[in-house]
Amino acid sequence: MKKLTRKEFIDLSMINVMAVPFIRTAGLGIAKPVMINAGEYSAETYADGLGFQVFAFRDSLIKDAGSLFKSFAGAGIKSIEFFNPARLNEYVPIVKDNGMNPLCTHFMPGYVTGNWTTARKMNMAPPDNYYFENVIADCVKNGIKYMGIAILLEEDRPTLDDYKRFAEKFNKCGEQCRKSGVQLYYHNHSFEFQPMNGTTPYEEMLKIFDKNLIKIEIDVFWLTVAGLNPLTWIQKLTDRLLFIHMKDLKKGSKTGVYNFDIPEDSYVELGTGMLDYKAILTEARKAGIRYSIIDQDSTQMEDKIASVRQNCEYIKSLGI
Repeated sequence: MKKLTRKEFIDLSMINVMAVPFIRTAGLGIAKPVMINAGEYSAETYADGLGFQVFAFRDSLIKDAGSLFKSFAGAGIKSIEFFNPARLNEYVPIVKDNGMNPLCTHFMPGYVTGNWTTARKMNMAPPDNYYFENVIADCVKNGIKYMGIAILLEEDRPTLDDYKRFAEKFNKCGEQCRKSGVQLYYHNHSFEFQPMNGTTPYEEMLKIFDKNLIKIEIDVFWLTVAGLNPLTWIQKLTDRLLFIHMKDLKKGSKTGVYNFDIPEDSYVELGTGMLDYKAILTEARKAGIRYSIIDQDSTQMEDKIASVRQNCEYIKSLGI
């Protein structure tokens, strides 16, 4: 697969215009659903189950998944959020062999919307005859309880009504997932918060999403890019929250941006930018969010694994 830069990802995407966390069952090493009420603190810190979204390493995974997952484990990662569900059967055993938890997976919007034009240009379309039902089946086969949409591309959301239609489709997908014991979730960027017709796409989708069928993975970086307060939104979404996505925004960065047109050096390691992760993770605990997931899209560090390690050490240092 050709290496895709973030700029290429953005350019291509412009061509066409949950809370049921789990804990480990003692002595068995398996995941068991458990309700964690708002205000209830888990015995473990976020570092103990720290997650990592593998999207930024997608090309390296294809070349040598074994070495890469071993490096993640060595850096301090405990749980993995996959990106390509079609490769779960290959990756999950490797993750387990390295002592990590195959927690969840993202998937492309085409599985829901049927739009694959942009994804094909990004080399991210699924194999032939691989559909949403196959994603669910592979999650069940590999013991993955959570699957979430990674992004809505331009072709999926030209109007506010398209957002609403997507939300209705997503509820139906959530029903399919629930029948198989899998929880569906939605991951935000900043574009969902752009004011439209006196409201925002995110608010309209939240009105439509069934709280039992669709949970929320809140990306506090993109909330900040949109000019919003992560603490306020964590409090607002407490009964829907499943995971928190983490990266940091360079100090002095412009906010109130509703697209991906931000400088490449905007993405910095946790604890070095604008976001107050001590306050954010403290609030996340109060909201009952069991897992935090690092999603370092880009880094200025030459050694990307060193970047992962620095992020892990920072979260561990917070002791939350």
